[in-house]
Amino acid sequence: MTITDPNYRPDAPPAFVTQPGNALDHLGPAWTRVDPKGDRPAYAYFTKQLERSQNDDREYRLIMLENGLEAIIVSDPKTDKAAAAMDVKVGHLSDPEDIPGLAHFCEHLMFMGTEKYPAENDYTEFLTQHSGMSNAFTGMDQTNYFFDVAPQHLAPALDRFAQFFISPLFDESCTEREANAVHSENSKNLQSDMWRLYQLDKSTSSREHAFWRFGTGDRKTLWETPRERGFDVRKRLIEWCEKHYSANVCKLAVVSKDSLDATTELVVSQFSPIPNRALTPPTFPGSPLTAAELGKTTFVKTVKDTRLLELSFPWADESELYASKPGSFLSHLVGHEGKGSVLSYLKHRGWANGISAGAGTNGASGFDFFKIHVDLTKEGLAHYEDVASVIFAYIALLRAHPPAEWAFLEVAQLSQLAFRFKEKSPPSSSVSRLSMMMSRPFPRDKVLSAPWTCTEFYPAKIAELVGTMTPENCRITLGSKQEVGGRTYGEKEEWYGTEFTIEPTAAKILASGKDAAAYPELSLPEPNALIPQDLEVKNKVKADKPARRPLNLRNTPVSRVWHKQDDRWLIPRAGAFFLFRSPHIDASALASVQTRMFTELIRDSLQEYSYEAELAGLSYNFDQAADGILLSLDGYNDKLAVLVDVVVKRMKEYKVDEKRFALVHDQLVRLYENFRLEQPYQHVGVDGAHLTTAVSYPLEDKLAALAQVTPENLEQHIARVLGKMHIESLAHGNVTRDEALRMAATVEETFKPQALSVEELKSRQALVVPPGKWLARRLVPNPVDNNTAVEQFTYVGDLYDDELRARLSVFSTIMSEPLFDDLRAKQQLGYIVSSGARKSIAFMGLRVIVQSERDGPYIESRINAFWDDFKVKLDEMSEADIEKYKEAVISCKLEDHKNMWQESSALWVDIHTGWYDFEQRWRDAETVKKLTKADLVSFFSTYFFDSPQRPLHRLSIHLDSQRLTPEALASLGPVMANLGVEADPAQMAALAKSRPTVDAAKVAAEQLLRAQGRGDDDVRKLLDEVEKLRTLPVPEGYEVIEDREQWRVQREKAPHAHAVAEYSDLFPAKL
Repeated sequence: MTITDPNYRPDAPPAFVTQPGNALDHLGPAWTRVDPKGDRPAYAYFTKQLERSQNDDREYRLIMLENGLEAIIVSDPKTDKAAAAMDVKVGHLSDPEDIPGLAHFCEHLMFMGTEKYPAENDYTEFLTQHSGMSNAFTGMDQTNYFFDVAPQHLAPALDRFAQFFISPLFDESCTEREANAVHSENSKNLQSDMWRLYQLDKSTSSREHAFWRFGTGDRKTLWETPRERGFDVRKRLIEWCEKHYSANVCKLAVVSKDSLDATTELVVSQFSPIPNRALTPPTFPGSPLTAAELGKTTFVKTVKDTRLLELSFPWADESELYASKPGSFLSHLVGHEGKGSVLSYLKHRGWANGISAGAGTNGASGFDFFKIHVDLTKEGLAHYEDVASVIFAYIALLRAHPPAEWAFLEVAQLSQLAFRFKEKSPPSSSVSRLSMMMSRPFPRDKVLSAPWTCTEFYPAKIAELVGTMTPENCRITLGSKQEVGGRTYGEKEEWYGTEFTIEPTAAKILASGKDAAAYPELSLPEPNALIPQDLEVKNKVKADKPARRPLNLRNTPVSRVWHKQDDRWLIPRAGAFFLFRSPHIDASALASVQTRMFTELIRDSLQEYSYEAELAGLSYNFDQAADGILLSLDGYNDKLAVLVDVVVKRMKEYKVDEKRFALVHDQLVRLYENFRLEQPYQHVGVDGAHLTTAVSYPLEDKLAALAQVTPENLEQHIARVLGKMHIESLAHGNVTRDEALRMAATVEETFKPQALSVEELKSRQALVVPPGKWLARRLVPNPVDNNTAVEQFTYVGDLYDDELRARLSVFSTIMSEPLFDDLRAKQQLGYIVSSGARKSIAFMGLRVIVQSERDGPYIESRINAFWDDFKVKLDEMSEADIEKYKEAVISCKLEDHKNMWQESSALWVDIHTGWYDFEQRWRDAETVKKLTKADLVSFFSTYFFDSPQRPLHRLSIHLDSQRLTPEALASLGPVMANLGVEADPAQMAALAKSRPTVDAAKVAAEQLLRAQGRGDDDVRKLLDEVEKLRTLPVPEGYEVIEDREQWRVQREKAPHAHAVAEYSDLFPAKL
């Protein structure tokens, strides 16, 4: 319907019962009360039918407990995971001003034991033993806790979960350790531009609004400052929790395999004891941007080589306008990427690579922002005033042309389609999202549908909002690593140290946005021709036992075609994959980056067309894969073949545009250079993969090769690749056999490539880790990053040894929680501690990754000490304990796909790896069933320690911080004492806290000695000792890899992948 009343407000009932007493006494007529029964208290259920997708086969029930807690119960008999989430309507905007990060700290400590289950790792250990996981996050106005678990173990898992909110311990012994854990979490974000810009946005907003707060917290805010000021942070935490946590501001979502009645009884019994303090959830009305902040431009120095322009407008919280979504409609227009759009014009001028726009996710209860974000080119940075002027001219165009109802109806139609054919998400993400949706002021019968509802066209509100989008009512942020216009950054943000300066917005920008015709190239979007029309489902009957694998329809020297028609989802969607293999794709570092340039340029050239397709529910990716170029598509099948045809024709006919080449080349150079500044733990994974892959090129080689790429040699490379290749494809979903063959034929006919030889068609190879303990180490590229990362990889053996693979799966599950509890929770090494099986092309092993402010040798020693201690823990486990872990592994192996795309992706992985082992997970489950404790003890002793039967095969990667640890500086104490040097303890503590580099420490040492009148000999002796800190000790028994490329050359290559199964329609016999 069209709303004509400019003062219209929808009927949006409050989402919370805030009156004291029994919440059931304050419900409306749509609720029916259920009297208590035995030990189960009373509750009420919502009688209206919940609006749900016609593709949703689950059952739902909305209930209210006497304590005001509202819960949505979901019964899904087909689920192989149960899950629950609790959303508490309070976040870090409610932190006390003197304890930043307290809400986040509370979230951490909730996991550390309750009165009923006091062991601090009881919850995580229980979930690990029963195929589960858990997590939580703290936002501005909500804190969300969630978990999943094997369905038969939901009741004890829920009991443990409920105790978080009934009787958390906040144990004193955990308080400092969790403050350190929060500090480590914050530490990993300090060099992240995303976090830095987010906090700068907050810190430079009005102090009259709560938005300015620092929400993460660190050791200083949560431990040191409270102690200095003489108050007990644990006591304050308990007071804060009692002030802000209450059953009536909690929303619970539970997915269960059981009936609605059974799960309702469980929830009511277990969650009714949560105290109800009859709280009113905090809201934060008004805008953080006042006249003092608006009409200003903030120039920011970024860590990475990034060029961004962001326009922020004060915006109202639109939660109640769920049916009209004016901000979303404006996002559709301003952020459009098709013909006539802002981005289309900016790309034509060479000023931008991308744009995004929108509201709804930038604020909290009571306020929001509408943000327009532009990814600038180098020229765009120099012309940022022009870029902003183009945006304001487009907004003027929106003001001059009243909102078109047909455009709103098109958006509504696409949203309705998305909801109609909405597929299941993993249960853990489903419950997390559902619990958050329940906290919104949506009518209760629309808690499932409201995010997709577009039923009210509200032109007056749209026009009103567009009227506020003026340069004077906007805060602009310009971020870049380079100074803009010779500006210096005169200020530093308190929490992240971000350098910035604020100026009045340029006169040119302030004068823009008044002429709707200033840029005649700009226009509003045309109707989308790619909206699907044919939504017929070709297979009308679900199979009792869906096929586990696709059929091989064709196998020729040039192509191999796979197909599986949907037999379980029955929706008008499909997925398709085309892998183009060629020996020229990565024959050298130069060839590798030329291939990457080709994929980037194809996507760039198709951006306007593919954006329309994506709006219409059909998306594609065109990427460089490890052994080829991969085209993957997903969405409504109606126009799938059309999109395939468009992409492959563009590939075939593409001619390099020199202007776009230069811009995309610049993007790729910056992408590689910026990777140097990623967190250390991301580097160790890349280094480990490089050292164990036969054809692989390090980042520095790729950067050097990029400098050699020209439009001419790129076109020659494209011709070589497309002229000789093999095409392997999979079509899965609402596509017939003939349609799959036609798509494949279209691709093959477009290229008519020369066939590959049998040798050229073989899969890539892995490099085997040899016997010994090998250490590859280098410095963290970012000179200001305090963190060091270690990846310890223990090689086990052949990936296709079923027995060995099963043992590795169970062992990695058993040791994961104890390792996390020991290294992160107890030893406090760092926030990032992870472990798991690592499977390469043809081998497997177990890796442990730790990122810490300690040095590499120390981290390595703690991992090794864990292995020694774990011997005892494993020996002490009973067969019953082992059975729990086996059950967890089997549950994970047999976990079913949640939607069509998950199934498509899994089938493609089995094809792409070259093993074609579609039955592996079922076979693994049977193998796991037969394992005993003795098998696992033998596995551990054989593969994780040197033994007469088999030497240890271990590869450790260390990315060491360039900054000295406090422990390294403390080692200078005896030397200074021998020299009779007197050092002020406070000064030494400050130096250690600053984490200096070796060179900076040398300067400080020399200054100290010179101030005490020491001569050159003493200075030289101390500086020599400081210099020794540059080279870290080698852990005992390890051999350092001095020349990585030479080491790789000397390694044995693992066998090529090959088809492991023989089905009548498969091809192994033909190869």
